[in-house]
Amino acid sequence: MLLDLATREDRELGHDKLVNALLQLLKHIQAGSLEDLAPALAAISNWDSPRGGELMEAILTYLFRARQAESVRGILETLPGRRFRREAMTIADRLERKGRLEGRREGRIDSKQELLERQLDRKFGLTEEERKAIRSRRDPKRLDAALDAILFADSKDVVLAHLRQPRVRE
Repeated sequence: MLLDLATREDRELGHDKLVNALLQLLKHIQAGSLEDLAPALAAISNWDSPRGGELMEAILTYLFRARQAESVRGILETLPGRRFRREAMTIADRLERKGRLEGRREGRIDSKQELLERQLDRKFGLTEEERKAIRSRRDPKRLDAALDAILFADSKDVVLAHLRQPRVRE
C-alpha cells in the first residue's frame, strides 16, 4: 500500500503513538520545518524499549542526512530531552567524522587523477576522451598502478591499461 503522507493530516496517520510519530517524521523530514518534527521526536524519545536506542539512532542518522542544508545545532535545539540531545550529538559527531574521512579519501583520489593526467600528457599527450577516462576512475589502487607504470612505459596505452584492468584486490 502506498500512501501520500503530504495529503494526510497528522492525526490521520495512525492510532499507535509510535507508528503515528514515525509517519509524522517521514511526512515532515524532507520539507517540513524543524518545529513540525518536534512532536514526533518527542514521542519517539519517550518510547521505552530495549531497541529504542537503535531506533533513535536510525531516525537521527536519517534526519541529519535528509536535512544537510540546515545546521545540526538547529536540529538539536528542537529535540526533546537531554538524553535524546546527547545521543543526537554523538551521532552527529560520528557522521561529521565519517564525512571528513570520505572527503580526505576523495581528495587523495582527485590528486592521483590530476597527477596521472599531467604526467601522461607531458610524456605522451592525451586526447580529451583519455582525460575523461582518467577522471572517471575512482579506484586508488588502479590509479597507483597506472602512476607506477608511467616511469618505464613506452606508450600511454600501457599506462591506461592499468585503469581498465579488473579491480585490484587487497
